Formats: sequence, structure tokens, C-alpha cells
Amino acid sequence: MFKWLPEGEGSDRDRAVRGFRARLDEIAASGEDMQVRVGKALSLIWRDFEKRTHSLDVFAAADHELQKELVVRLVKYGLVSRDDGNEPESIAAELLSYLLAMIAADDEEGEKLMSRPIEELTRVGDPSIHFRRQN
Repeated sequence: MFKWLPEGEGSDRDRAVRGFRARLDEIAASGEDMQVRVGKALSLIWRDFEKRTHSLDVFAAADHELQKELVVRLVKYGLVSRDDGNEPESIAAELLSYLLAMIAADDEEGEKLMSRPIEELTRVGDPSIHFRRQN
């Protein structure tokens, strides 16, 4: 499910949750400026995602192949952003890819764990954004 993660101990899910938490800790330790930059990047990435799928509910109901395509596209975008030296974009794409992978895997616990902090960061960039699922 999370083939882009480096090999390590634990399940793919465990590594995704650890990676997600590590990124959040890194953002928090980097200070308010980084939080704002990541929040703005998340809001832009979210707007693009929203144009493609309309909502997380639509993404959750989508065919698994489409879900996989969107997650892979987001992971690649994060890697390209990192290679281009755009750390906030890379981090934002990584965080959102973790959440989307949890939704695609129908992992409600993982989704709940990630939804709130991602939405809070996104709203730093754009206070009008609300993207948790409605169901």
C-alpha cells in the first residue's frame, strides 16, 4: 500500500503512521513560519485535488485504480518538489498522500488520526478550507 516508504520494521501502515507523526513533529519544531508555508502549500494542493475529485467522500467512493493513480501522482509531486528544493510543498504532498492512502485502504482509525492535524495546517494557509469527510 505504501510502497514509497523506505523499508523498515512494522507493517506499511505502522510505517506510514510513524512517518506522518515524524513530519508533524518536524513541522512543529521548525516554528510558525514553516507551519504557515506548509499550510499554504497544503491549501494549494488541496484545491487542485478538489478540482479532480470534488471531496474526500468522492475519493473514498472512487474506483481503487483511480485512488491509486491520485496517491501515486501526489507522491511523485512530493518527490519532485523535494528535488526542486521546495520543502513545504514536499511536506504538504507527503502529509496528504498519507491521508489519501489511509482512505483508499479504508482505514478509519488512520484517517481520523491524520484528518484533524492536516485540516488544521491547511486552514493556516486558507481558513475557508474544510475537508474532513462528511459521512
